[in-house]
Amino acid sequence: MTQDKNLTDSQRQLKATEEELAAVQRMISIEDARDSLLGFTQFTMPDPEDVDNSMLTQFEVEPHHKLLAEALEKVESGECLRLAILMPPQHGKSELATRRFPAWVIGRKPWTKIMIGTYNQDFANDFGSQIREIMTSPQYKSVFKTEFLKGSKSKEFLVTTERGQMAMLGRGGSGTGKPADLFLIDDPLKDAKEAESPTIRNDLWEWYTKVAFTRCHVATSIVIIHTRWHEDDLIGKLCDPDHPHHDPKIANEWT
Repeated sequence: MTQDKNLTDSQRQLKATEEELAAVQRMISIEDARDSLLGFTQFTMPDPEDVDNSMLTQFEVEPHHKLLAEALEKVESGECLRLAILMPPQHGKSELATRRFPAWVIGRKPWTKIMIGTYNQDFANDFGSQIREIMTSPQYKSVFKTEFLKGSKSKEFLVTTERGQMAMLGRGGSGTGKPADLFLIDDPLKDAKEAESPTIRNDLWEWYTKVAFTRCHVATSIVIIHTRWHEDDLIGKLCDPDHPHHDPKIANEWT
């Protein structure tokens, strides 16, 4: 207040105009975050030095992020039911697809039932904690009204007030009683060493076909994300025309 008293009328007017412009820009950013996955990601990752400035973000959009976000938005709309994402480590695929995307989807459709699978339960629970943190942030609450059911504090099973669900599942876990409208599988093989094991690859295929896939219904979207460590990995079995068990009918379902 003391600083404001020392300002001239023109300075006060300029400051008021700047504050109005910032408020308008924030409203635009919030609308963009509701409609755009990239807008949502940028808005919910503000600059820690100025969290109220909607023009500043920690998430710098690169060309591959635009391509990935476009594909994921087609999954959310129902235009794409099978999406395979092949990307090397440290390229932002998990940040965009496995942390921000589920939070964005359930914000837009709070009744959605989502399952997230990865190579073990501890890592799956980490995703659960990170998604909870996003959804309880002030930025998220500015965009969406989706809230967790009172008492829903588990890392591995989150429930919204509109009975949407997020279940976190380690490879081999059953997911019993937890249906899925969206099933995200991120790095089902931990690293190249696991990928070299025929036993682990076969166990993964058994888990996908006999456990994970049984949680899906006819309109369930499935997104598989991983680095290609081996030609016989999950995406290889499903999509690779050079795989010995290639099924063109199944492969043609996948983008």
